Amino acid sequence: MPQLVFGVLINREWARALASQEGIFDALMYARAAEHYGVQVYFFHPRDVDLRRQRVQGWIPQPGERWAKQSVPWPHVFYDQVKLPHLNRTEPLRSVRRRLRQTAIPLNPVLALPKWQTHQALKRYPDTAPLLPHTIICRGPGSMRAMLRQHPAILSKPDAGSWGRGICRISRSGRNRYRLQLSEHNKVWPRLGLLEAYMICTSYADPGRLLLQQEIELAETSQQERSDMRVVISKNRRGEWEMTQGFLRMASPGRFTTNWHQGSRNAPLGEGLPLIVPADEAPAVLADLHQIALLVGSRLEESIGRMSEIGIDLARDKSGRYWLIEANAAPDKGTGSDDIWEPVPRIFLYVLDYALYLWENRASYLSKPSR
Repeated sequence: MPQLVFGVLINREWARALASQEGIFDALMYARAAEHYGVQVYFFHPRDVDLRRQRVQGWIPQPGERWAKQSVPWPHVFYDQVKLPHLNRTEPLRSVRRRLRQTAIPLNPVLALPKWQTHQALKRYPDTAPLLPHTIICRGPGSMRAMLRQHPAILSKPDAGSWGRGICRISRSGRNRYRLQLSEHNKVWPRLGLLEAYMICTSYADPGRLLLQQEIELAETSQQERSDMRVVISKNRRGEWEMTQGFLRMASPGRFTTNWHQGSRNAPLGEGLPLIVPADEAPAVLADLHQIALLVGSRLEESIGRMSEIGIDLARDKSGRYWLIEANAAPDKGTGSDDIWEPVPRIFLYVLDYALYLWENRASYLSKPSR
């Protein structure tokens, strides 16, 4: 079988860093994983592609964690790592993606999982619908008023938001008065009218859709840190889902979001779960999280399309009930003490594992256009 050529489509920031010989951790890990499997890997920006001649100039790894740019073969499998939504609307990127999908196998055809799409997809299934918090599209102050009649506190979330940005917590603070807390900078407005609260929430949601979601009473550590769990599942060499990473995420004091971009601290699930449940219950909770994550992954694929990895944010409330907060088709990988280095964290190895699976079964994937 010919050697797999694996191309990683990157954004301008990655391209500049490689040109400056900076050691991007993710790029180094993919390079080591590719070397481990005997795969040719390179990194390329949309402007490195000559569509007329179907040629690519790519950054390839060199000894000493250096990078060299040179002409490289057209990829057999490509991994789209351009995650910024505003770039997806640019014609150069769209043209490159279109050609790549016609001539190569996309590792990750589904690039994003907007919150409302995820909610609607999982609501269809009796086994995942109970995991979903009450969520609606916000159409104005009236939507907020209706939700606050049913729940003590609600969260407004940008549909396509990430990193915990633009999330607002709204609760009552008196007759026709509302307390609003913003995830960024932990800013608080103690007494607002509902129209004022709505205007602030929409101003942080960009031009996209705004959602309203019931607030979950998250389990807390003994330090009263609100906590939830990030579980990453990845496709393996057999094209099947496996859990490759898991963390307990603990919010900073006074904050209501657990995203590490907003100052939370993380602990591998093996160490973190005993902080929120009795130690003898932690193995059963870990097994539950594993089962739920695999179920969510399979249901999202059935409804939306093929994926290679999903970051799934799960919560366990104070009564022991599990909830799905959101899912991410392009999770930040990071590392943790639970990572197995063989010779790199397994979450990076599985990217190459799945690429090899697609290449070995290319007759199926090249003949079927990805949804």
